[in-house]
Amino acid sequence: NIYINVINDTGSGYATGLHANSGAEVHVDNSDDGVVTINNWAYNSINGCGIKTKNGIGGKRSWVEVTGLVDIQGNLVNGQGMSEGLSAVGSTIDVGGGRIIMNDDGTGGDIGGFAGGSCFAIRSLTEFVTDANGVANRGIVNVNVIKDANSSTANAIGAGDNYVQIKGDVGTKGDMGSYGLVNLGLNTMDSYWHGNYSAAIDKSSGIAYGL
Repeated sequence: NIYINVINDTGSGYATGLHANSGAEVHVDNSDDGVVTINNWAYNSINGCGIKTKNGIGGKRSWVEVTGLVDIQGNLVNGQGMSEGLSAVGSTIDVGGGRIIMNDDGTGGDIGGFAGGSCFAIRSLTEFVTDANGVANRGIVNVNVIKDANSSTANAIGAGDNYVQIKGDVGTKGDMGSYGLVNLGLNTMDSYWHGNYSAAIDKSSGIAYGL
């Protein structure tokens, strides 16, 4: 098992439990019943995230893969920042299943609301930087899915056998000019997603698939 506590009360910055940027990759093999537990606390207009991937380099793609279960709790305190469970910008996050539970203390507005604080269980966005073919890198988040290849851009073709329990919004909203992709495999009796899908606005469009 892996235990990570993320606390951001410094007054600036962005704290994450697992992070990949600029084409980096992080692979955690906990398929032998291990659990990656991340508790994330974001205070006073500061951002925090359980697992975050970004990119920012043309022709590259960052990737965080957790083959087994996660147990992520995101806590937004004093309601003015953003707390996220999984967040992929122009990059990929794969997790095998588990829990993603977002908790808002209520002082900054509803879960997912931008008036004050926001709590997204999952966000997936496209970024401005393009790949080698001139196409903007698309965010991809997969939770308990079967893919057609072991790569960061492989297609989801079915749901896995693990439980998935999600409390919080799923969003592909952003002003990046394109869209992100979220694949959720809700395939057991104890699986659920309690939250809203925040469709992209303005120039954006979004997709959220349930397998």
